[in-house]
Parts: sequence; C-alpha cells; structure tokens
Amino acid sequence: MPLRSTDAGINALISELGLSHDRLAKNIDELETGGEAPLGTRVETLSKNKIEIEQRLARVDDSFNILKTVGLDFEELAQRRAQLERSLADVETDPDGKSLADRQNALNDFVLQSR
Repeated sequence: MPLRSTDAGINALISELGLSHDRLAKNIDELETGGEAPLGTRVETLSKNKIEIEQRLARVDDSFNILKTVGLDFEELAQRRAQLERSLADVETDPDGKSLADRQNALNDFVLQSR
C-alpha cells in the first residue's frame, strides 16, 4: 500500500522522474541547438582544431630541436675557432718568444735599413 500512495509511492516517483526527464531533454536540446551550430558540429570542429594545434605544436617542437642543434654546432665552431687561434699563436711564436708580428716588424726594419 505505501508504494501505491499518490504522495510518496511509485506513481509519484514516476511522475517526478518524468518531469526530470522532460527538463533534461529540454536542457540537452538547448545545448544542441544553442550557439552558431549544432552541438555535434561544434564538438567535431573542436576535435579537428585540437588535432591541428597538436600538429602545429609538433612542428614548432621540431623547429626548436633543429635550432637547438644549430646552436650547439655554432658553440662547437666557436670552441674550435678559439682552439685554432691558440694553436696559431703557439706556432707563430719562435723559440726566443717573439711573435709573428714582432718578426715581421724586424723584417720590415731590416728591409728599410737595407735600402
């Protein structure tokens, strides 16, 4: 008998669920039809945009990695250049400790004196 009661029984619960169903259906319809396009179309567009953004981000990441590699190559070249300059400076210095510039100046002085 309590289940058949009109205030708290199954019929009241069925009526309440029917109203909730109607409100829910109305809310879903508003979501689906609201905005510029139907909900399915908007979701599909968002999904495509997400994929496109992920691809663009992957390209940016690839470009960053390439630039990082180029930067490391330039750093290595700078180190090699410094090493080459040190090696040339060592080679240009004679056993007496005179640099190439000193020897060239001495040669120029000798040429001037010879004239």
